[in-house]
Amino acid sequence: EEDRIDTTDDPDDRVTRLWSYDHHGIDRLVEALQSADSPILWWQHHPGHFSYDDMVRVTGALTNSRYKVRVITMHNVKEIALKGELDWVKNFDRVFVHSAGDAELLSKAGQRNVVVIPHGFQRPNGGSRTVNDVFTIGSFGFLFKHKNIDLLVAAVGRVKSMVADNVQL
Repeated sequence: EEDRIDTTDDPDDRVTRLWSYDHHGIDRLVEALQSADSPILWWQHHPGHFSYDDMVRVTGALTNSRYKVRVITMHNVKEIALKGELDWVKNFDRVFVHSAGDAELLSKAGQRNVVVIPHGFQRPNGGSRTVNDVFTIGSFGFLFKHKNIDLLVAAVGRVKSMVADNVQL
């Protein structure tokens, strides 16, 4: 199985799954966006999950929604920009991306509120470590098979047992 995300219909009171890959999924999502009471929407976007037509429908629904702030985190902006399909992004108040190149593409498309949060991290003390520092390894995003999270967990376990106890996941 390529995708490790649990897509079953098992009930979970904490989560309402509105959207799916069926032809009615985007209809349910648009309806929920229009009727939501939350003041803030933070959208996680990937072009492999939402088409241009989907996002035009979504941003159309946002126009008539109660959201006061609309934020989106985008991945693979270049893929969308090459098709000339970035006009819908202007309907978000702020856009988060992971590269300066993506920010530039969005700026050229008319989005003025772009924030770059690069992948990785920097140590606040300029990169030097003290003797008792804990070394933290992490991952974020969708839990797809190609991210090899199971290998990451196993590797951290091996490092802890073979090298140092101050490694955490």
